[in-house]
Amino acid sequence: MALSKPLKVAAQAIMDSYYQDFRPDDAFFDLEDFAAWIGKVYGNVANQVAKEIYDASRSEGMPMIIFSQDWWAKKKVTIKDNTADISTLKFTGFTYDTQNSGIQQVGDGVRFIRTTLTELWQLERMSTSNTIYWYPNISELKFKATCDIPGEIDVYYIPTPEDSEFKIPKSKEFEIATMAWNFMISAKKETPFVDTTNNSNKNVTPGTEVDTKTAQPVK
Repeated sequence: MALSKPLKVAAQAIMDSYYQDFRPDDAFFDLEDFAAWIGKVYGNVANQVAKEIYDASRSEGMPMIIFSQDWWAKKKVTIKDNTADISTLKFTGFTYDTQNSGIQQVGDGVRFIRTTLTELWQLERMSTSNTIYWYPNISELKFKATCDIPGEIDVYYIPTPEDSEFKIPKSKEFEIATMAWNFMISAKKETPFVDTTNNSNKNVTPGTEVDTKTAQPVK
C-alpha cells in the first residue's frame, strides 16, 4: 500500500508510542503494519459515521450521507465528451449506500446535481436549464446537461488510505489512533517484554517468540 504523508505521520506516532523508543531492527511490526491498522480502523469509523449521518438525515426526510468537511479531499479532473476520468481518485464506499456518497460534491454543489445510473431515465425529457447532472460509472464521472459543461472541475470525496490525498479527519483523529493502538496491542496479546541492555537501549522481544503466559521479564 502506498503511504500518503499524513498516513506515515500517524503510523509513525503510534509506532513510536508502541515501542516507547526507536523501533529495533528485529521488531515484529513495522511502519506498514501500523499504517495498515490505521487504514482498517479509518474505514470502519467512516462506515459507522456514514450510517449515523444517513439515519439522522432520513429522520428529517432527506436521506443523504454528507460528511463534515474535515473528511474531504479534493482533486481537479478534466472533462471531455461529458466524461471525466476519476481512476486516480480512491474514494470510500459505505454499507447500504446507493448514492456513491464516497464522492461528496462536484464543482460548487449548486449547478452540479448528483444523480445515479439507475435514475437517468428521469432526465430523458429534461428542460433547458443551467443544471448539470453527474453520476459515477466505475472509473469515470458522467455528465448530462442542456448547457455547456466546463472543461475542468473540482471533485470532493472521502479518500481511502491508499489515496494520495488521504488524511485523518481532525474530528476523529484521537479515536482512530486509539483504536489502532489497541488493535496492535491485542495482536501481540500481551505488552511486549523489555530487555534493558547494558547501554540502556530497550529491545522489544516479539510475543510470538515466547510463551507470554509463562515467561518472565528478562532482568
